[in-house]
Amino acid sequence: TDLIPATAAFPLAELYEKEGKLERAADLYGTLARGADRKNHLQYHRAAGRVLTELGHLDDARRMLTRAAALAESKPEELAEIEKDIAELDEARA
Repeated sequence: TDLIPATAAFPLAELYEKEGKLERAADLYGTLARGADRKNHLQYHRAAGRVLTELGHLDDARRMLTRAAALAESKPEELAEIEKDIAELDEARA
């Protein structure tokens, strides 16, 4: 089981992100992405990827976005957005 419920962890991660505490936000989003709330894993992976990109952790960000893309296979519009994010990330890494 998760140490902190997703209903509390996600808003806390958003608050950390707003306050500029990106490392904490990334940690929480990453924890959520590995947690029991599987129905929202796509959202958590995308959020982790976004924050990790901001932090300059591009390899970790790409890994999270790649997982998000796999989770979004049945959602073409969202998958296209994620693939665009991955392409932009790859350009930044080049």
